[in-house]
Amino acid sequence: MPDLSHAVRFTVADYLGWPGSPDCELVDGVQSTLPFTQEVRHQEVVFAIYQHFLGLQLATDGPLSTAYIGLGPVELVLGEATLLQPDLIVDRRRDRVRDGRYFDGAPELVVEVLGSATAVRDLGVKLELYEQFGVQEYLVVDPHNNYLAHHRLVAGRYPRPMLFTPDTPLELALLPGLPQAIHAWFGQREESGIEI
Repeated sequence: MPDLSHAVRFTVADYLGWPGSPDCELVDGVQSTLPFTQEVRHQEVVFAIYQHFLGLQLATDGPLSTAYIGLGPVELVLGEATLLQPDLIVDRRRDRVRDGRYFDGAPELVVEVLGSATAVRDLGVKLELYEQFGVQEYLVVDPHNNYLAHHRLVAGRYPRPMLFTPDTPLELALLPGLPQAIHAWFGQREESGIEI
C-alpha cells in the first residue's frame, strides 16, 4: 500500500471548483484517478439496472415516482473531503441534489458493477466508506460471475452480505414488500433464462 501521509490533500470544495468533470474521486482528501474502463458487459449491466429503477420511477404513483436516480458517473459527496463516483444511486430525497451536479450525503441505495479495473476498490475502500457514512443498502453486482451481493446497514454496520443469482428475487429496504426480479440485470429473459 502506498504511503499517503505526505499526499496533497483536497476538499470537496476544491474538487467542485476544478473545471469540467474530473475523472477522479477523493477519499479523505486524497485524489485518486478513476480507472478508465470500456468493458461492454459493465456498461450493459449498469444500463439494465438503471432502466429497472427508471421503470419504477415512471410508474404512475410508483414507489420511486419522485426519487432521484443518478446514473454514473454521478458525484456523491460524503463529508468535506470524500467524493465518490458510483455507478448508480437511488434516493427518494431529491432535495439532496445540489447545484444540479452532485448528491450530498449518504443515499438510500448505491450500486457498483464490478469491472476488472474497479473490483478491488468497489469491494474494499468503497464498501468501507459506504458503511462509514451510512448508505442504507449497497449492491455489488458481478456481471462476470452472475451474482449480486446485497449489503444492508444494520446498527451502523454491514453484516455479511446476502448473495443473489439472476433467478432470485431481491428484496430491498427501499422497496419493502416488492421483491425485484433481477434476471434482466444480467442480460437474461425471465421465461427462458436465455442470455440476450
